[in-house]
Amino acid sequence: MGRRSMLVVTEASGEMFHATAQENRQSILRHGLDWRRMGTAPGIAGSREPELPAVFLCESLEEVGFFTQMSRLPTDIWAVRVDGRWVESGPDGWIILPEPVPPERLRLVNSRSLSRTDRGRSGCLSEIYHGGVAEEAGALRPA
Repeated sequence: MGRRSMLVVTEASGEMFHATAQENRQSILRHGLDWRRMGTAPGIAGSREPELPAVFLCESLEEVGFFTQMSRLPTDIWAVRVDGRWVESGPDGWIILPEPVPPERLRLVNSRSLSRTDRGRSGCLSEIYHGGVAEEAGALRPA
C-alpha cells in the first residue's frame, strides 16, 4: 500500500460505498463494517489482513465497480451512511473511514457472482436490501 503525500480530512455526508466478499454478509449484518473482524475471506485486493485500521470507501457505484471487477470472489456492495463522520484521504487516493460502521448505517446493494459482461457499468445488479427485505424489479420478498 502506498503512502499518502498529505492527509485530507473532510466531514462526509450522504452515502459512500464499500465492497467485500459475500462470505462476510452475516457478520456485517450483525456487527457492521469492522476491520478487526476480518475473517477467512480475503480482502477485495487479496490481502489476508486489514491493510489499514479503517474502512475503505468509494464515492460512487461506478468507482466501487472497480473493486467488484478485481475480486475473485462473489462480492457484496454496501452503501454506508456517512453523515457527520470524518473521512480521510487514504493511500493511493482512496477514501478511508478510521472507525467501524455500525449495521444501522448500512444498506446492502447486492452484487451476484455473474460474469462481468452480465453486470452493469458499476459491476453490480439492481437488487437492494432495506432492513432485511430484498427488493428486486419492484417485488418485495424476505431476505
